Amino acid sequence: MNKIFNAPVTSKKSFSRSILLLAGIALAGSILLLIATSPWGIGVSRDGVRYIGGARSILQGRGYANPISMEPITQWPPFFPFTLAVIGLSGIDPVEGARILHVVLFGLNIFVAGLIIQKFTKSSIFALIGACLMLVSYTVIESHCLVRSEPLFIFLVFTGFFFLLEYFGTGFKRFLFAAGGFTALACLDRYAGVSVIAASVLTILLFHPKNIRVRVIDSVLYGAISSLPLGLWLLRNHLVAHKLTNRNLVFRATDSSYFLQAIDTFSSWILPMKTSPFLRHSTLVIFLVLLTVLFILVINKERQSESRAAGTADAFFRFMGLRIIFSVCVVGLELFHLTFLYAHVQASERHFLPIFVASLLASLVLLHRFLGLYPRHLWLKLIAIFLFIFIGFSYLQKSGGYLLNTYNEGRRYTNRTWRTSPTVAKAATLPADALIYSNDPGALYILTNRKTYTLPRKYDRRYFRDKKSATLDTKFMRRIERTKKNLISQNGYIVFFRQEHRWHTLTEPELQQHFSLLLLDQFSDGSIYQIKTSEDLAAVQGRPS
Repeated sequence: MNKIFNAPVTSKKSFSRSILLLAGIALAGSILLLIATSPWGIGVSRDGVRYIGGARSILQGRGYANPISMEPITQWPPFFPFTLAVIGLSGIDPVEGARILHVVLFGLNIFVAGLIIQKFTKSSIFALIGACLMLVSYTVIESHCLVRSEPLFIFLVFTGFFFLLEYFGTGFKRFLFAAGGFTALACLDRYAGVSVIAASVLTILLFHPKNIRVRVIDSVLYGAISSLPLGLWLLRNHLVAHKLTNRNLVFRATDSSYFLQAIDTFSSWILPMKTSPFLRHSTLVIFLVLLTVLFILVINKERQSESRAAGTADAFFRFMGLRIIFSVCVVGLELFHLTFLYAHVQASERHFLPIFVASLLASLVLLHRFLGLYPRHLWLKLIAIFLFIFIGFSYLQKSGGYLLNTYNEGRRYTNRTWRTSPTVAKAATLPADALIYSNDPGALYILTNRKTYTLPRKYDRRYFRDKKSATLDTKFMRRIERTKKNLISQNGYIVFFRQEHRWHTLTEPELQQHFSLLLLDQFSDGSIYQIKTSEDLAAVQGRPS
């Protein structure tokens, strides 16, 4: 039993065998995702529409801009759409390009996770366990099945962390430069990359093995490399749009619903199956207490041992410190975003994906360290085996169902329902130069590549989390009048979908209340209207009843 858990990788042959096994698991993950997304393609969410639109705009030579309004995009950083545009140079549409990219990234993220665990445990078994848990994790799989920037972000962040920890161990500056470079790209992929800069700088200052002078110099050097590209990008935003990130700094009180949702998200990492909230939340508390106890026991044992002289304990604490600091920085940034920038932030698995990966790696490294320091406790190893099997099968059950549904039905705007929508099919036949407004313009843009404008929305989600707390947007009626004017002057169309209503948008009765509508076509999932002109009204009034 001790040999299974604690046997180190001591030879190049063993290390090569371990790398090949990790590569095999990573390849299996890529093939699995490729098959799951083959019938309907990768899912495109509403945020995904922005990435796809930005990539298409770059390919059309218009720069990183909104393809509808042609305004420069500032809300989403450019690296992910730019990557899709590079793939698109071969003639591949960005939607399919995102699928190819995520298939590759799924394998890479599995491999990098396993490599990091092996680096800090010297255990092929723990590295393979980590890779397998990444492979079957619903949290990881869901993000890779949709057009999102998180998969690329995870690869950049944790590759950067790998190089940073390599720098601590070797002292070679090239690893520090590499860490800063990957972090810089992470910041250009998601603005949340600033949490990586903060965590890494704090780790350098607190855990660097050199003296304080070297710590300060290296932290400044790393900070400059990692933040300079983001600074230049924000300068571009200011010059072309007179704003940094399309967000206004306004205080908004945070309600308890966000924290309850966060607890649900964290607890789903331990018990992903459907159970009572009390059981899931209790299991989360027990798991956190257990990890805390293990960490305290490891600290106590390390103080009594002589392993610190060999540097193993220092490397372990640097690894754990970086993961803990990073998680705190991510949570802090999310709370800042929620409180001052955007009230409708969700505490979803998507936003906390970096914490999930960091927690998975840290838990396995901590468990390996504990079992190595307490080798005679056989019952602990049996409990560890049981936990691995239980969590692995729990993950597999949820993610397996998700992948099967993805294969059979697809996801979001590219799923079976949207692709076979009669309303979408009819809208695709409208005149090529027609002005179109819709309550769900992303569907038409992705499925028909038609330029579609958004109908005025009642509430601004930047300031309210739900309808109960919301007040009518002060610009709402002005936007209604401007939309009417545009539709009448250009003989435009309104395509209204009934598939999903969002609380901040118009319902169909409200649409009919604010606009004088002429119904052109009606289907099971939507309707197509035009504004009634004076001729239309006269024709309607002249019809026999």
